[in-house]
Amino acid sequence: MVRWGKTAKGSRRYRCGECSGTGIRARDDLVEAKRMRLFERWLTGKSTASEAASSAGVTRRTVIRWFEPFWSSPPRPSFRVRSRTLVVDGVSVVKMESVALLAGDPATSSPVGWAFADRERCWAWREFFLSLRRGVGRTPAAWSATARRGSSRRSGRSFPARRCSAASCTCTGRPWPG
Repeated sequence: MVRWGKTAKGSRRYRCGECSGTGIRARDDLVEAKRMRLFERWLTGKSTASEAASSAGVTRRTVIRWFEPFWSSPPRPSFRVRSRTLVVDGVSVVKMESVALLAGDPATSSPVGWAFADRERCWAWREFFLSLRRGVGRTPAAWSATARRGSSRRSGRSFPARRCSAASCTCTGRPWPG
């Protein structure tokens, strides 16, 4: 193999001296790392699989095939928190079958922790908050929930923090000032 110019995308092209075939060498480690970064951005972000596919220039089915090996070792939560407040929410992953419990740091707009449960129940929230406490190492001063129903029961004794929804404080029922 000898160097044989560049492709239209700018990649180095090589030519075989015996068969006169040309091609490029793709480093498997770089391709794998790029796909892992795409998987992490898709998993922890707001984009759909179709949007991730269009950003990579491939079809949705190709992206799903790329992501299959990563499900055996999904990314772990960082538990790096700058703020003293956490924003928590439950998001339906598969309707009536699975929910993702999420916690984010409003100072960095990044996910801090997540867990999956079959339904958004008190015991699932309790286990999630216990894992957050173990991972973060301290109890946040407050957490903000986007849902009103059930948010007052979410933490219980396992996470003694001030519980507030976006519209009003569930501890007192009074609206936020100003």
